[in-house]
Amino acid sequence: SLAGEWATDTEIKEAERWILKFKPQHLPIDRMQTNFSRSGGAGGQNVNKVNTKAEVRFSLSEARKWMPRYTVKRLGALYDGKINKRGELVTSSERHRTQEKNLKDCYSKIYEMILEASETPKDASDEKKARIRSLQRKAEVTRKKRKTKHSEKKTFRKERKTDRAFL
Repeated sequence: SLAGEWATDTEIKEAERWILKFKPQHLPIDRMQTNFSRSGGAGGQNVNKVNTKAEVRFSLSEARKWMPRYTVKRLGALYDGKINKRGELVTSSERHRTQEKNLKDCYSKIYEMILEASETPKDASDEKKARIRSLQRKAEVTRKKRKTKHSEKKTFRKERKTDRAFL
């Protein structure tokens, strides 16, 4: 099964089908809030006068209306630090000197986040599965050796204690 701990096979299949069709122009910009503020850093007077920093946010619970459940869950898990207390994913940009370019940058960041969150787990190849089994067997042997050695150490200590008791 491809499903992880928190997604069903159906949710994963839905995300796989959806992401194939999803393009940057499909971002529902009308469902996102935008704010502009003054940028920090270098830029001289322009930075002090013009609100060029762009911030875009959207509610993850609202996103379920236009995005598969699996993708929304993964966005929440992958970008936990970018989600505010109201459950909104927030991204900002102040790379450029214009609002328009910074806004486009925010939208492209969101698109990239959605692409990453839509990646689905793939089944391991037979070689990888065999390698994993081999490593698990080796780990088990190592664990048993360590336990045996520890047990022998304890037994040895007990024997020494009983020898001393008769002195």
